[in-house]
Amino acid sequence: MFATKDGFIVIAVGNDALFTKLCNALGRSEWAQEARFATVPSRNEHHVALKACLESRLADATTSEWETVLEAAGIPHGPMNSVPQLVSNPHVQARGMILDIGIGDGKALQIAGNPVKIGAAAALSGVRNPPALDQDRERLLAEFAG
Repeated sequence: MFATKDGFIVIAVGNDALFTKLCNALGRSEWAQEARFATVPSRNEHHVALKACLESRLADATTSEWETVLEAAGIPHGPMNSVPQLVSNPHVQARGMILDIGIGDGKALQIAGNPVKIGAAAALSGVRNPPALDQDRERLLAEFAG
């Protein structure tokens, strides 16, 4: 995760070819030729220096601006979202990942939805409001008493 002008971005470049593409996308192609950054082992060894270089460059633009650059270059990446950003994300909403369940007295609680969206698992079945205090007490006592 790396700091940008207005937030954080995760960039995943796990091989030398992707790192070279990243350097080119950032306008710093010379980093890919530098001995301490040229290979995965050397980048791991010099990760503190590399992070400082990357964050120095990434501070020049916003997370959204870098997302556009990285997307065009084919670099795996994603923003680090706050909880309000995550909850309001159109993709998260379209996938039904945030559910409102009633918790009594007209109040609702937002919970994470099922990430598996295959067949019947895509439906919201199985999600029910939690019981009120003592709601099932008599039935449960009768079941276990007799």
